[in-house]
Amino acid sequence: LKSEAFIVSKASETAEEVMVECRYYANAGNDAVFRDFPHEFKCKITYWLSADGLEQEVMFSNRSKLRMPVGVGFHTPLSIPFAGGDAADYVMRVAVGEQVELNERNLPTGRKLPLSEQFAKLREGGLRVTECDPIEAGFTLKEIDVNGKSFRGALVENLRTGARIFYEVDSQTTYWTIWNNGGRVPYCCPEPQSWTTNAPNLSNPSAEGFRTIAPGESWRMVFRLYAK
Repeated sequence: LKSEAFIVSKASETAEEVMVECRYYANAGNDAVFRDFPHEFKCKITYWLSADGLEQEVMFSNRSKLRMPVGVGFHTPLSIPFAGGDAADYVMRVAVGEQVELNERNLPTGRKLPLSEQFAKLREGGLRVTECDPIEAGFTLKEIDVNGKSFRGALVENLRTGARIFYEVDSQTTYWTIWNNGGRVPYCCPEPQSWTTNAPNLSNPSAEGFRTIAPGESWRMVFRLYAK
């Protein structure tokens, strides 16, 4: 779904928090999405911004009479540098487990591989992800230890100052794509996914995170972005 297809359905502001809710409806009468994906559904994305950071929830509600496939992925760029210094001061850590083997079209083959020496740094120590070689890779999710606690997400740290930003995901995220647009831009994208890319077309879709929701059922995915 493209952002321009959503309408702002609710917004509020207090001294402590700003909330914006956006909705999208798919049905036979409104757009081409239903033509290619013949399920009536509602999608609602809600943002809460406060001094604690940004929280985002995406919700799908199945309004059709059939089970509906639901897969969500977000193309999230994290700015680097974000607190002074230059690219050499920053590393990224991500809760990755195994590497997803990709074919010549950068689509998963269904095979999972041990982390390479390069990508093992995402779990321990951190990997430089800007002003570096291109990165376009897929991974399973496996929690990492941060300050003695299990962490499910990605973080970027300035090794010189200790400044850190966290991008935390919930249990619905089971895969990642990490992409740095050639490596010469001031951002890198740790992209959370509820299933691996092209999961419905792989030999064992359920093993790749593929899921459906029943008529009348809703499904949610939550992300948090904060500094700590």
